[in-house]
Amino acid sequence: MVDSLSLTSVYIEVFFESVRISNASGFIIKNLSKYFLVTNRHVVTGRHAITDDYISKKGAIGSHLKVWAQKQQQSNYEGVCIDVPLYTRDSDTPELENRSWLEHPKGRAIDVVLVPLNDLKESIHTFNLQLADTSLFLPLTMPISLIGYPLGITSFQKLPFWVTGFIASENEVDKDKLYVNVPGRRGLSGAPVISRQLGGFPDANGNIFMNGIPRDKFVGIYSGRLHDESDIGCIWKPKVINEILASI
Repeated sequence: MVDSLSLTSVYIEVFFESVRISNASGFIIKNLSKYFLVTNRHVVTGRHAITDDYISKKGAIGSHLKVWAQKQQQSNYEGVCIDVPLYTRDSDTPELENRSWLEHPKGRAIDVVLVPLNDLKESIHTFNLQLADTSLFLPLTMPISLIGYPLGITSFQKLPFWVTGFIASENEVDKDKLYVNVPGRRGLSGAPVISRQLGGFPDANGNIFMNGIPRDKFVGIYSGRLHDESDIGCIWKPKVINEILASI
């Protein structure tokens, strides 16, 4: 049986016209009756989140995404490809292009965006944001897992891999992000990050639970390593998603 959270991670390919220029990870949420793709800002802009320099040495940026999600069905597992334009043209001024994604009110300071999926016709698996409310203590060295596509590699039927590491910074110091020590590689940008605890584990109030039922907590959105020679990476906390939704 496939883990339910594996079904919620999506594989993203970034294209300029017909040329594939990069790949990434993400997940789809449903807010009210609307669907949104969650991923990193640098994935859709092609620009470094801090310096705003082009990530591609050729200065290439995407025109659209191909997003591979999992259909909701009783048996078997089947990926469906969703074509997502990154820019829309104004009908009155066809030379003017407008971005289709939604940024945080702080702009590029928060490396997370929501991309509306207005033409979604398939019934697909979505990520449950309420997992952010799971009462689970997240101290230093607590294990976490990135659910995504390192180096653009996919498992069977476009399913993701779980890449596991540990929390590396004090969780309460920064309200927007925290840092982890994890072998995060290119292609994992935008992956949902989960802390899954089995057996005895503490909740946020210090109570210890002793049972065999796993408890999952949504920790945030992976945004990449701080340096190519380090495994220290950045995770944006779930609250930034709610702040983007609130700003719409």
